[in-house]
Amino acid sequence: MPQKLPVRVLAYWLVKDALIVLAVYLLLNWLVPGSDLTVNGEVVSTNAANVLPIIAAVALVCYLVLAAYRSLYFALFTFSVENTLVSTNKGVIVRSHKSVQYEEAENAEVTRGPLQMLFGLGNLRVYTASPAQLLIVQSKNGSRTIHRPDVNLILMREDAMALREHFNVAVNRVAVVAPK
Repeated sequence: MPQKLPVRVLAYWLVKDALIVLAVYLLLNWLVPGSDLTVNGEVVSTNAANVLPIIAAVALVCYLVLAAYRSLYFALFTFSVENTLVSTNKGVIVRSHKSVQYEEAENAEVTRGPLQMLFGLGNLRVYTASPAQLLIVQSKNGSRTIHRPDVNLILMREDAMALREHFNVAVNRVAVVAPK
């Protein structure tokens, strides 16, 4: 039976987005000079007092659009935990469905950032051996491989830890039974 994410996840997303928009606003506020500039010997007034309300309005509109998107994403996101697999249905514009059998899991981990700790949440990530989840990043220092999770769920910490243990028990059971 499909389940919804805890409401704390939406609150976490909205607070995180608000902090990001606030940081960008403060950065732009700091970058806009508040004093007069001299260009080719002429004093040019920047009139920062007229620019900052525009920056604030743009930041507010960006946050409201982002909050509306996050709310819709939250409303449409469902997941189900069954005897043999975990499934997720997500997306606003492009819907996607992903299922992972417990036996296919290579690793399951729970991570928690400071803000997630404050909200009592945990981020469950489940990895499989699927080559489609490998991302090769090229840089001037060479290349590196990033293993993206097949399932990424933000749940209440206790639920995330219990589901991680369920995956890890299944992984260990397959590892013990598998012939060498």
